[in-house]
Amino acid sequence: MIARFTASFSRQIISGHLDDLFSVIKPKRIANRCQHLGRYVRPKPRNGEKIAVFGKFKADCRARGCRKTSINTYLRHIRGFLNKAHDWGYINGAPKIDLYRLGKRHPRVLTEKERKAILKAAKNSNYELYRIIQFALWTGARRAEIASLTWQNVQGNKAALTGKGGKERTIPLLPAAKKAMGKKKDIGHVFIHYNDLSKYTKEFKAIAREAGIEDVHFHNLRHTAATKMIESGIELAFVQEMLGHSSVTTTQIYAIVVQKTLQEKMKKLKY
Repeated sequence: MIARFTASFSRQIISGHLDDLFSVIKPKRIANRCQHLGRYVRPKPRNGEKIAVFGKFKADCRARGCRKTSINTYLRHIRGFLNKAHDWGYINGAPKIDLYRLGKRHPRVLTEKERKAILKAAKNSNYELYRIIQFALWTGARRAEIASLTWQNVQGNKAALTGKGGKERTIPLLPAAKKAMGKKKDIGHVFIHYNDLSKYTKEFKAIAREAGIEDVHFHNLRHTAATKMIESGIELAFVQEMLGHSSVTTTQIYAIVVQKTLQEKMKKLKY
């Protein structure tokens, strides 16, 4: 399943460390990110020899039309993969991988019109996804958190989510979120469960296109939820807790979005 990272390197990983590897990075992600690394990485570089030609990797990605934000995502996964390889002793040095410097971008938040259009399309074409979208909008939960949510972790008006790094948090469930969850069961996943998380995104994008909306991702539901929480007057510290941000600085981004929107709206003021 792990394509050419180099034949010997792959054999060593598959024979002895597959479980450890999959605990760090999802199998499909390994396959996707490392498929073509055999052309860029040497398993045992000599002293002074560069471990990888990532300038060429970046250039090849750009030639294929990849955005810099996407390439940075690839490089982060590659860096994590190679750091683990260094820990296991398969390579002689952890690589230094420079990401593209990108200007700060505000999160993409769905407009009211877009939100309603997407919900309408999902309700008509993919009701399971409609339930997931509603839950995401009323909780701000991440894609992986929704996928892994089981009825065993739901108690009354609260749900225990497992977020990044295995961190757990308990969130309140408003009536709209509970309605999206459907009839209470004793065990099992609350929503349709895909091991491949990208399937949620693909279905969401398909519904968005059906609604006439392009350039949106599943994660935009989380951005939208966070922004609406702040617009509704919920204090920043509570929004941070709801979203599971380790730092309030991350949450403050949404407050900036709200202020920017307010500035645009105020331009309409006339006497």
